[in-house]
Amino acid sequence: MEHIVTWHCNLRCTNCSSGSPFQPHRDDDLSIFVRDLNIIGKYVDTPYIRLIGGEPLMHPQILDYLKEIHKAGYKSNVATNGLMIPTMSDEFFELVDMVSLSIYSNNNINYEKIVNKLEQTGVRWRNVTDVDVVHTFESMQKYKDDYTWHDTGSFIVLDKYEKHTDERAREVYDPCLLKDMCHSFHHGKYYKCNICITKGPQYDNMGIPVEWDFVETDGFDFTGDNEEEIMAGLRDFVEGEGHKEIMKACYYCEGYNTSRNEPHGQFTKQQINDVINNKIPITNII
Repeated sequence: MEHIVTWHCNLRCTNCSSGSPFQPHRDDDLSIFVRDLNIIGKYVDTPYIRLIGGEPLMHPQILDYLKEIHKAGYKSNVATNGLMIPTMSDEFFELVDMVSLSIYSNNNINYEKIVNKLEQTGVRWRNVTDVDVVHTFESMQKYKDDYTWHDTGSFIVLDKYEKHTDERAREVYDPCLLKDMCHSFHHGKYYKCNICITKGPQYDNMGIPVEWDFVETDGFDFTGDNEEEIMAGLRDFVEGEGHKEIMKACYYCEGYNTSRNEPHGQFTKQQINDVINNKIPITNII
């Protein structure tokens, strides 16, 4: 299970799946997370709670999130670009059970320093992007054969700035892996895809109109007193007839399995400003 703790990020990646370069600066509410965390365990059997963003390490209460995850009986996983890893406290590395590190080889970042820090602390970690770069690090040679690397080296283009037809939305939704592997919870609702949570604020900030509020339309409310009814509804939502229903966010997404990959890149601050403040269409700058 995943949970978004920040919408913003300290990188400006093009084709970011969360749209972080264009998100408002926003931190998740710890108290609501704790409430939901203690409810979701009634209905979902998962060993890990994975904190994602944006950049999760930017949340001022990140240590408290890790403590609450352990208190609730789960293991913690933090997905990060690693920029803040060298300055994180010893307590962070004592608390976190797994670090999922994204490495983007064309960003002029000293990843060897980041990897060395992870290795020195002894924390479990994995690389989820550019495998070839990691294998060049001297500190990683002895681990080269011990890790199962997930090699992408690029971002999938997910943003769709005009609404799909019903037919195309179906073509996007049916084969998409994200609806089966990126489940998350947010403010009392269960989501099959994080894009349902992030797409609305992103497009609103960019001045791109959408037909629905995806947070409202695409989530399943797991709060309430009738646990038997909620369990049945949630099971239908994730694997029954309800699972066949297209999420409204899919009308504005190119889909994990139906889109294309592009190399990692960074927006400039001026490009972001032009879109957010000057309302220049994003299609004019990409």
